[in-house]
Amino acid sequence: AMSDHRILALWALLVGAVPNRSQYTPLGSLRNHVSMRLGALPQLRNRCTKAADTRTILRSSMNTEPGLPVQVMTDIDDTVKSSGGSNIGGVYLGGVDTRFPRGQFYPGVFQFGAELSMHGISDSSTEPLPMAILTARARELIAFLEIKPTSKLCLNYKKASKKRSEFIAEKAASSEEPPGGATERRESVTENINWGVGPVLYGSVREWVIQPLMAERKFENFLQLRESLRGQEKRGFVFIGDTGLYDRQAGLRMIDAHPDEVLAIFLHDVTSTEDSPLDTQDYLHNGVPVVHFKTYIGAALKAFQLGLLSRDAVDRIIQAAKLASTKLPDRRIAELMYDEMLAEKTIAKMSLETPQSRDLKQAMSIAFREAGLDSGMILDDDFF
Repeated sequence: AMSDHRILALWALLVGAVPNRSQYTPLGSLRNHVSMRLGALPQLRNRCTKAADTRTILRSSMNTEPGLPVQVMTDIDDTVKSSGGSNIGGVYLGGVDTRFPRGQFYPGVFQFGAELSMHGISDSSTEPLPMAILTARARELIAFLEIKPTSKLCLNYKKASKKRSEFIAEKAASSEEPPGGATERRESVTENINWGVGPVLYGSVREWVIQPLMAERKFENFLQLRESLRGQEKRGFVFIGDTGLYDRQAGLRMIDAHPDEVLAIFLHDVTSTEDSPLDTQDYLHNGVPVVHFKTYIGAALKAFQLGLLSRDAVDRIIQAAKLASTKLPDRRIAELMYDEMLAEKTIAKMSLETPQSRDLKQAMSIAFREAGLDSGMILDDDFF
């Protein structure tokens, strides 16, 4: 599958033959430039189509009801914080991620959860739904593994809510028009600083021993959570997990059971590497998007494309991630920087199309068609 990083690389390869993108040559010359590139790189054909599928999925799934309350559910290990890949005899104790030290919170994770939970809420009388925790941690070992209100995880979610209000207030104070217009004006006086972690649903020792059962446990916990909300106003569910230990299977079970209520599944990619890439292509399952991300800035961009976050919310997540990344290794910082660049580029291109980009799109459309590619899918607005 083609990652966002590969999409950008492909873009560079395709337009690299054009000496000056600000001064476009006639349409025929551009067509020749692109055709030469495609002719030299036939192996990119399938990758192009897969990349287009990802963008098509995100664009076709933007059907979230405005103001619909969102119940966000999250896994912990390798989703909120790194497990470090600790294992005993090959049995992983929570997760597989060795990119970060054990216990390291992922930059931007708390802001991402807060923003998703509060998206669309503009009435100060409306309380956002608290974060729900679906974890495989064994309740038999709750004395050692309990997630308490005083834990760093819970306190950081509450801080993210407060930080959200601070970000909004700072932006409002620095501009004549409050950020995002009237909606953000109302958000700026809606503190929501009491928002944080709500229900915590545990697993059991059985799932630690027979790990494939983790998916069934998290699905059952989802059903339990949904039942506890019966009789309340309509809501959508978003599950955030990872690609390590059976969160994908749990998310697909949720969709199969209630496809009209699950808005999206977000999976933190902790298993694919440059040397060993896995299939983390985004796709629709029963009409519901299942998307993958390397950083929470990348997750924010995809949530924005799905209509689950505002542009200002993406900016706040970027700020939070940058503040939390000062002590990370250079490679991890580079991942964040790349996703920040991609977010800025993609969002800007979604709202602005220049005459030059239209000319280039037309030229590339002709070249792709002649190469046997589906130009309608590949040459959408996000590509430019």
